[in-house]
Amino acid sequence: MRIRRALIAGSLALLTVLGTTGCNLTSPVASLEMYAPSDGAQADLGNVKARNLLYFVDNKGNFGFFGAFVNSGSVTETFNIGFTDVSGERVFQQYNVAGLDVVNIGYQNQAPLKVELDAKAGDIVEVLLQSDAGSVRINVPVLDDTLPEYRALVESLSTN
Repeated sequence: MRIRRALIAGSLALLTVLGTTGCNLTSPVASLEMYAPSDGAQADLGNVKARNLLYFVDNKGNFGFFGAFVNSGSVTETFNIGFTDVSGERVFQQYNVAGLDVVNIGYQNQAPLKVELDAKAGDIVEVLLQSDAGSVRINVPVLDDTLPEYRALVESLSTN
């Protein structure tokens, strides 16, 4: 009789534990999913990691591309950023990033890349990144100074 009660109590305890934690056995953990923790786009191209890519416009006709490019390797990497400009031409800009270093475009008191795109705030523009590791197309958001955290960057467009 005692063994039977112990088995029933043990079974109930096991069912309670499984019933309350069972969803964790089959559901993916959201914090393990890769995501961009900002409004900007991101991509990995071999050792070159593109982070927080944004294109800003203001209401005065100023514009600029912003991004941070991190080299996670120990050797200097060369990469190209490609755009289709407002005239429909494909334009490229080449950069080198030293090993274990960062190239900031528009951030950290660096000038943004001035390439005029046919875009307005709220649009998405396609940017092409190329390196020896291959190429990747990234959809980059176009923003203005609506969000207070971007006002200083948008205001800098007229001085850079």
